[in-house]
Amino acid sequence: MITALPIRGVPVVYPRVSPNWPADVSGRLRLEMPISDRSCPPRGVPLSWLRTNFEILSTYDDPETTKKHLFAYLLWLFGVMFPNSHGEVVLPGLIYFAAKIVDEPLPQNPPYSFGSAMLSHTYRGLCDATQKTSFTSKAPLLCVSYEFPQLWSWEYLPVGRPQIVEPATPYNYGEGVVTMSSRWMLG
Repeated sequence: MITALPIRGVPVVYPRVSPNWPADVSGRLRLEMPISDRSCPPRGVPLSWLRTNFEILSTYDDPETTKKHLFAYLLWLFGVMFPNSHGEVVLPGLIYFAAKIVDEPLPQNPPYSFGSAMLSHTYRGLCDATQKTSFTSKAPLLCVSYEFPQLWSWEYLPVGRPQIVEPATPYNYGEGVVTMSSRWMLG
């Protein structure tokens, strides 16, 4: 497995989004979300705002602060894993999954199939990128997590693959600690 994301579990399907999700996020993080300069409501939680306000977590913080940072990190991670044409934002449908992961005790097995969700999101983005569209479309050409196709191509295609000079061995993929993609980062 390249990313070690779970492929078994409940499908990742966005639930119905509450119309007051910005207030829910602000209440959870105890920080006011930035005001959108657009006339309509915000399209999602800005990744830059998450990065600016929740990048550093002290080892001496209380459990409540740690939960806030975990929630913010999960939102940021979902925004990177599932990019969209709305810009650098986390879609409101993913807030539910971050809240559920933070609020519930750590399960024995991952409850959601995020590996399948990321793969289907990537396939959809690649399919959309190959379709004829008008030049007036403001959406980016490719709405996928760029790291995933890059790691996949390095793993399976020899052309353009970086040279591993000093490999970090041995790889023990069965432990779940090191993923296949780690050799391109560590090696």
